[in-house]
Amino acid sequence: MAKLKDEKINVQDVNEYLEKYSDFSFEIKVLKKLVSLGFQCEHSGTYEDPITKKTREFDIRAWKVDQLDKKTTFRFCLAVECKNLRENFPLVVHCLPRSEQESYQHLVWSKHPENFLNLVSSYGRRLRFDEQNTFYCTGALVGKSCDQVGRKAGQNNEITGSDSDVFDKISQAINSTYDLFRESHYACDEQNTVVSFILPILVVPNDRIWIVTYDHDGNVTDGPKISPSISYYIDKKWQVGGKGNQGIENYYISHLEIVQFDSLEELIDGHQYNDRFSLKNIYKYLMKGIKR
Repeated sequence: MAKLKDEKINVQDVNEYLEKYSDFSFEIKVLKKLVSLGFQCEHSGTYEDPITKKTREFDIRAWKVDQLDKKTTFRFCLAVECKNLRENFPLVVHCLPRSEQESYQHLVWSKHPENFLNLVSSYGRRLRFDEQNTFYCTGALVGKSCDQVGRKAGQNNEITGSDSDVFDKISQAINSTYDLFRESHYACDEQNTVVSFILPILVVPNDRIWIVTYDHDGNVTDGPKISPSISYYIDKKWQVGGKGNQGIENYYISHLEIVQFDSLEELIDGHQYNDRFSLKNIYKYLMKGIKR
């Protein structure tokens, strides 16, 4: 931590902090936006980190529920972290064209074991979107690494970069999804099947996301330039189940979304395009089976 001045902090100093630097103030702004978009939200709760087993605090968990028919419910679930990045220390995301192996996205299908008709022996299974309905198409840009970039104060005025603060927020968003997957795995009852879509998101202020595009030889082909959002590849696996004689299901998250505040609604709408969550398409994913 940098050495602090001995001067007493006053009201103006606190107001400046709240306006320019406070993550909490920015969280409230994001929370209000999600509520306006029809999401139910839980704010500033705690969870056990599935990796470290330490108690962590999440920023926002949000969900929207639709009844697709009398016996099928769809849930759109978000694990949201907020980072109030400053103008002098924005985010630079290094991008490559997405490979075919990275072009996948899953749903959670939860049906009571007594109603599964020997499809599976446990409560939940993962469904994979088909090539026409995945949000993450082969060849599109995908983030692979990120840094915050700024200049040091002082005579040298050196450029500097760090990924620690943002990486911590990305990790929190990813790890916060474990509870959502576990809840979604067991969300059904004997009368109702529940299908869940789970998406981790990092929200930052406007004009704080710079992207740089590379080819597979490491040459810069485009940028740096400001972008409203970028998908960031994470390829995270969670194992859920195993209680009693239940089977274990592996659930995968392929990407996290990094988005500026004003583009949050557009991003959420983009994930709901082309009836990809319609009952017809969901059953198509189920019948096609899961191959990864």
